[in-house]
Amino acid sequence: TGSPRYDKFFKMQHYQKNNKIILITPEPITEFSGLADTNLAIRYENLINKIIDSIKKIPNTKIIVKLHPGDDIHNKTLLSIFEKIDSSIPIFHIKKISELLEECDILLNITCEISDPSTVMIEGMIFEKPVFEISLDEKTNRFEYQENSPILSLSYKAEIDNYLSKIILDSEFKNELLLNQKKYLEYFLANRGTASKNVVKILDS
Repeated sequence: TGSPRYDKFFKMQHYQKNNKIILITPEPITEFSGLADTNLAIRYENLINKIIDSIKKIPNTKIIVKLHPGDDIHNKTLLSIFEKIDSSIPIFHIKKISELLEECDILLNITCEISDPSTVMIEGMIFEKPVFEISLDEKTNRFEYQENSPILSLSYKAEIDNYLSKIILDSEFKNELLLNQKKYLEYFLANRGTASKNVVKILDS
């Protein structure tokens, strides 16, 4: 059927603004994943520091943070970490993700568990934004970017500085990612923008 949830996203106009605005979407640590412990919390805070430091080395970049919309206790911890690093960074909780994706140039998602990818990454692809994923998961072997991948996926152990510069400043690399994303969406989602009509047609029949 496709996904009616994303119909309106496909119908919106998507622009590359080249304002170097990076939207960071940190996934909260949840108890049910079985990964929550002190080491993960420390690793998470260190990674956020590393990411912010790396972005600030690139001239004229701006950071926006969108917390997970759920009422998760770890969101408060993430909020305090970002505020401690730089209290001037805009942090949103319930603002529509579509508005923030329209505004940003790059989506950077932090994931705790590589086998549980966030839907925000496919939303970023639909909005034609290069998607950068950094994993805190120790159990994955997918540590470095793979050619033909629709997203730039790295481990927290990777040389994030180099890849950030590449995705922000290297237009050829960015365009290649966007082309891969387009191919992925064509494969992954049927009836892009018309899924609701297709569901109604099936029900009618």
